Amino acid sequence: MLRDASTDPFAKLDDDAVAYIIELLYPLDIILLQRVSRSWKLLLSSDWTSRIALIHHFPCSSEAIAFKKSQGISTDEGQSTVSAVQSFRRCVYRSHTRKMGCPTSVSHLILEPYWLGGMIEWGTAGGGY
Repeated sequence: MLRDASTDPFAKLDDDAVAYIIELLYPLDIILLQRVSRSWKLLLSSDWTSRIALIHHFPCSSEAIAFKKSQGISTDEGQSTVSAVQSFRRCVYRSHTRKMGCPTSVSHLILEPYWLGGMIEWGTAGGGY
């Protein structure tokens, strides 16, 4: 990684130390720290950083699995078909909205009683909207 040593505190660290710090940070903090300076934004929004964060923080997510499968498969421009930056941001958004209790999509279910073998069971009427 290319960093300016005069102003950037990350410049004094090697890539392994930066990767270790990224693994310790909360995923939302990685995105929020991009607002500190231009050099931090370039470092923390890079494909390298996003790849480390995605695989470490969300190893079982569908995005991480798709990203791991796409390694080695390239487009004509030489970039991977699945962007690590977009995948990491998608996982952080989904994780954050779940922790905040905010649904990412709205659904509405109506419960309706019905008889099943002499017992009342509850089911959905008409599915989701």
